[in-house]
Amino acid sequence: MTCNIVETPTQLKMDEMALWLREMYLSQQDEESWVIIVASDIAMNMAALKNFTSGIVFGDDWHFLGSSALNDAPFPVIHQFEFKGDLTMRVGAFAYEFQHADGSPFEVIVTSAYYSDEQWTLTLAALPREHLATWGAFCEMCYKLSSPEERVTIVGGRQTDFVPSIQWDDIILPDEIKSDLFQDVQSFFQRGVGIYNRLQLNPFRKILLAGPPGTGKTMLCNSLALWAIEQGYRAIYVSGADQYGAEFYKVHQALYLAQMSDTPTLIIVEELDAFLEEREGKQKALVLNVLDGVEALKNEHGTLLIATTNYPEAIDVRVLKRPGRLDRIYMIPEIKDRRIAEAMLRKYLGDEWRNEHAAIASEMVDYPGAFIREVVVYALTQMVTNDETEVTLAQLRNSLDKLKTQIDERDQYIGFRVNGKVAEMN
Repeated sequence: MTCNIVETPTQLKMDEMALWLREMYLSQQDEESWVIIVASDIAMNMAALKNFTSGIVFGDDWHFLGSSALNDAPFPVIHQFEFKGDLTMRVGAFAYEFQHADGSPFEVIVTSAYYSDEQWTLTLAALPREHLATWGAFCEMCYKLSSPEERVTIVGGRQTDFVPSIQWDDIILPDEIKSDLFQDVQSFFQRGVGIYNRLQLNPFRKILLAGPPGTGKTMLCNSLALWAIEQGYRAIYVSGADQYGAEFYKVHQALYLAQMSDTPTLIIVEELDAFLEEREGKQKALVLNVLDGVEALKNEHGTLLIATTNYPEAIDVRVLKRPGRLDRIYMIPEIKDRRIAEAMLRKYLGDEWRNEHAAIASEMVDYPGAFIREVVVYALTQMVTNDETEVTLAQLRNSLDKLKTQIDERDQYIGFRVNGKVAEMN
């Protein structure tokens, strides 16, 4: 039997770039002292590089002197392009020059190239092993210079993947859940960090928000990120939306950025279960080490990691039940109170709200908030389509019935497939 191994575009491009770096640069160096690493694209951010003036000091008294294009590289040098309509980036091969306050220099060779038609890029850097920490400090400074302080730092995605904009008071959930969660977050940063440091413990707290899809976990994270920024804290969002997916190195990079921060830091990791999948054998063990604190880099000002999951049953019991790996688990349920359902109806209908609409609130109990939003969106669409001036109770009820029917048909289909598979296996 023949097994064909198909390399992905990412692997092919990485191999090509690494080979060039080895032949052109590492062959002239002591291979034990130089390394090739997968680097952050932030090093190619034009805004950051433009703002990197000679007076900026980072790391242990290092200065960035500038970069020059290496035109002999097999990667076309494109000095500027719009990346997904967001950050202005560049690709190609460049030599980055650094100098210490005592006059000693070092050089980093950075290569970046497209590996997909969607302008996804891959960046590699070749540098002396002894300067890995300095390179990390340089990338951290690039993050600070590339985006305003009020924005969230995105690891593994585009800046538009997570924009904090939701006010805490606009979230409609049971008061007990909201107050307990907010008090937990606030008390950790304001009092808990001092207690951790006094006990000589790493001030690193982990909270899990668990519950069905559409119950408001992302909204809570969004609002807490906005609150953290308003306090002058740092907020970091770990995204699995790019070509690399939910890979451990993103969590570790976020922790490194937190360690380099001079302020309290909030890290948000959505769909934690995806990071615990056994795709690469060691991945789960690495994440477990982070949750244990073994791999959690220390930020003396405090790091709070908030993770979410739609499927807590998919998370290993070694995570859920071992003390210290998750300090607190909050269950975010579907709507259990008619008053909550009515409040959501009012919120989504806005100026279209009529008191008669409250009649269907009780029929929305046991559904997530996203369900109510979809009911309203469909009803509003029908109002516009029919050239009417208001949403009637009949339209809302019709929208509700249609959506319930779709959910029932979906559940029946999924149940049939699952049962059929079980029967086939037996």
